[in-house]
Amino acid sequence: MIQILMYIHVNPKFTIRRLADHFQVSYRTIQRDLQELIEMGVPLYSEPGVNGGYRLINQGALPRQYTPSAQKVFGNLEYLDSFYAAGFCVEAPYDAREEMHLIVPKMWIELKKRVNEISQIRDTKTKIGISWMKEEGFTYYVTFEVKQEVTLPSDMVLTRVESGSYIRFTHRGALDKTAIDRTYYSIYDWLKQHAYEIDHNRPWLEMFDQRYSPGAPDNAYDILAPVTVINP
Repeated sequence: MIQILMYIHVNPKFTIRRLADHFQVSYRTIQRDLQELIEMGVPLYSEPGVNGGYRLINQGALPRQYTPSAQKVFGNLEYLDSFYAAGFCVEAPYDAREEMHLIVPKMWIELKKRVNEISQIRDTKTKIGISWMKEEGFTYYVTFEVKQEVTLPSDMVLTRVESGSYIRFTHRGALDKTAIDRTYYSIYDWLKQHAYEIDHNRPWLEMFDQRYSPGAPDNAYDILAPVTVINP
């Protein structure tokens, strides 16, 4: 769902067939996903006719009852130096995103079990999720930051995140798919309102520190969006 949100913010007018071809899934799958987004409060308008399709409406023009029920988010601009991260990764096409909700938690569990196999970890209390979203699919890393290039077991990977500007947001509360998708929608809306542009040459980051406590009401973790151009 997050990948679809990214797509429609870049391409605010689209058809179900174009989305289905882009993500290599069925027409019915995209139709169901769009309905879920609408129920979440994403302002999509269906345009009938030969040249019709869907269009993302300016949220500010919507009646109050159509405003998303997502939590409000506030972004802070910061600059991150480049760093190395070590752990596991998974690559998958976009039509496997449902399976990823099962696979990624297992990867985090495995990383925790094998943390002693990674040397030079900068902070064992902070885990970093690294998300690359490309045309053909996505890659997700579960990692710890390391102080330098290190030698790893054959089933682990070392990746480098380049320096650059990020906007830091915080997701608070539930970790179910709907809650997280709502937070990401709010992030995209905030970025658009504040005239920030996503840098697609750098990954999104998720920082899980001591505040991260799945199931707890005060659970929280940070989401860092890579940005390039900031318009005044």
